Amino acid sequence: MGKFLDIGGLRFERLTALYPAAQTIERGRQFWWLCRCDCGNEKLIASGKLRGGSTKSCGCLGRGQLGQRSITHGATRGYTRTPEYRAWESMIRRCEMPSQPNFPRYGGRGITVCPEWRESFETFLLDMGQKPSPKHTLDRIDNDQGYSAENCRWATWTQQRTNQGRYRSGTTLMVTR
Repeated sequence: MGKFLDIGGLRFERLTALYPAAQTIERGRQFWWLCRCDCGNEKLIASGKLRGGSTKSCGCLGRGQLGQRSITHGATRGYTRTPEYRAWESMIRRCEMPSQPNFPRYGGRGITVCPEWRESFETFLLDMGQKPSPKHTLDRIDNDQGYSAENCRWATWTQQRTNQGRYRSGTTLMVTR
């Protein structure tokens, strides 16, 4: 059976244990403490969760962190993603995920995403800006180079088709198979 340990007045992250408030018997004794959080809320928390570090606040800490993670760039709201964000996600997937159908044409042949873009959608958006129109998609100027600010642009389908290597340099005649 668990022994009572007086933790009154001790601080655990954002919580201060005030006094023992309850005891339950579930596979031994478990003591509950009334705790005051730095935000001012009071909550009953099991002694083991306080001492083990799994509970750090009344819940306000998690809500605050979730809020911060949810509004980093404003390009996703729930399940809706902006066209620029979808282009960024797709670029990373086709370069880094072998399970993606287009991986052999991108990551499989050495096409990479520059570290600045890989780690930050905000940097990608700052470098590329908003899509000029719904008809524009992300395009690499040199198809043998990776994705970076120097090698990418928003291009129309027609511009991309002339850049795919199926066309001869400067001509508009497509080489057929």
